[in-house]
Amino acid sequence: MDRRSLLRGALAGTVAAPAAGLLTAREASAAPAAFDVLIGDVNSGRILLFDRNKPFTDRTVK
Repeated sequence: MDRRSLLRGALAGTVAAPAAGLLTAREASAAPAAFDVLIGDVNSGRILLFDRNKPFTDRTVK
């Protein structure tokens, strides 16, 4: 087998494989997980727990 044709075939395979994966990929349909956000503040020495859907302010600390 000719080395050039072997390299062309390998190159075509590396280009075609990711493109085929993009064509068959589906959108994720899982619901978002319910979780809180835990933040450590080094300056004040506090650990703060926030609801992930609310702004991270002093009023919304749990």
